[in-house]
Amino acid sequence: MFTTRSQVWTITTQYLDRYRSRASGAAADADRPLPVTGAQRRFLLARHLSPHGRADLVPLFFRFPRNSLDPRRLDAAAAYVAAGHPVLRSRPAVLGGVPVLLPGGPQEPGAYVARLGGPDRAPGGRGEGEGGGGARAGELLPAALAGWGEGPPLRLLLAPADGGEGGEEHEVLALVMDHAVCDERSIGRIIADLSEGYTHGLGPDDLPAARAREALCAYRGAVHAQLAREEAASGPAALAHWADRLSGLAAADGRAGAPGAADGGSDVLSARLPGRPGGGDPGRGGGTALRFPALLAACDRAARVLYGRGPRGPAPLLGYAWGGRPEGAEDVVGAFLNTVPFLAPPTTGHRAGTDADAVVEPWCADLEHADTPFDEIVRAARRAGLPWPGRFDGLLTFEDRGLRPALRLGAVTGVETHVDGRPLQAPLTVALAHGADARVRMAWERAAFPDGAPEAAFTALLAALPPGA
Repeated sequence: MFTTRSQVWTITTQYLDRYRSRASGAAADADRPLPVTGAQRRFLLARHLSPHGRADLVPLFFRFPRNSLDPRRLDAAAAYVAAGHPVLRSRPAVLGGVPVLLPGGPQEPGAYVARLGGPDRAPGGRGEGEGGGGARAGELLPAALAGWGEGPPLRLLLAPADGGEGGEEHEVLALVMDHAVCDERSIGRIIADLSEGYTHGLGPDDLPAARAREALCAYRGAVHAQLAREEAASGPAALAHWADRLSGLAAADGRAGAPGAADGGSDVLSARLPGRPGGGDPGRGGGTALRFPALLAACDRAARVLYGRGPRGPAPLLGYAWGGRPEGAEDVVGAFLNTVPFLAPPTTGHRAGTDADAVVEPWCADLEHADTPFDEIVRAARRAGLPWPGRFDGLLTFEDRGLRPALRLGAVTGVETHVDGRPLQAPLTVALAHGADARVRMAWERAAFPDGAPEAAFTALLAALPPGA
């Protein structure tokens, strides 16, 4: 049943009307389902459409000295983290066609630790991907992530480190979050709270009840502020903009299959960012943000090579995360971002050195409508007759490691590392990480592209990146 207000006919307006109707029957505020942001709707929809029902995950990997971590203490600390953030102890559900998050109680464990590759595991752990036979992190962790099923949205996995560089004396801790409950700003809060909980031996019972109530109120307020911003960004002008920007999709509809459809795993290539041979932090001073159009142009160049389209072929459809907390909202943990589509103009890639200039104008115009929810953009494209199911040829992520603290568990600080071969959410992903080790990483679905194409694409990517990107 729709109200007069819902005749505006935006997805967010309809969602809010239906959510309020469903949530009004809850006896207490703590029992009311939590509404979901536009980003969360996208992640939940993608999981529903995935042939494997696979969640979009955000895994971070840290190397620790072997046997330096206490799994029981780590399990309690993870539950302490979840108790302090309502979204981390929630479960996705659909009530009468309305996607929501069902909140758990403050003392309900919202995370667990599982030890992979051996008989021991933390209490409450389900042991996904467990196996013996000398398996190491490079095998166990990708398998565990590929088999991710129902359960808490925050989990920690311990696996023996691979050989080399002291692998026998180390183990890898994977801090894994469902993307539907976090964004980059959330990661820093989660790491800080996990460090606090482990170092001081805290568990869920150590969180004061008043603090849990305050956290729930703050989260609800932030989500409703985000939805109000998304509703305001879904007007006719915004939808007309996105339909026009995506009008070139008709010629580029030969994109790869659904994310995760290729079960052959993934491969990765990486290199230090150009112009930063000694590492450093190129993100300081805001210079990187000004170069973002050049990063998009470089990804466009790499995707053209990978898909065999050439500089004059149809532009690949890229996606990138953009956004932040609504003005005035508290800095809560959650998914307060949008995935913005980007289709390069026809001139991009024609002559070396002109790509970034050609990208600036359409990118700036896109930012005027960057708050339009992803599902609203998909609907605008379909209304314009564009056969787009909402998938991307490639995803670009930007990570500033200087914005998050080190993971310090007791007296030991984890060293961030990488584990390759894990499932991807697009056939191609490009990640730029800034911090002490400024690097660019390109990952691709192994079975989706012919031999030699990824290497050529990575070479094109590096050549197109501006110095100090």
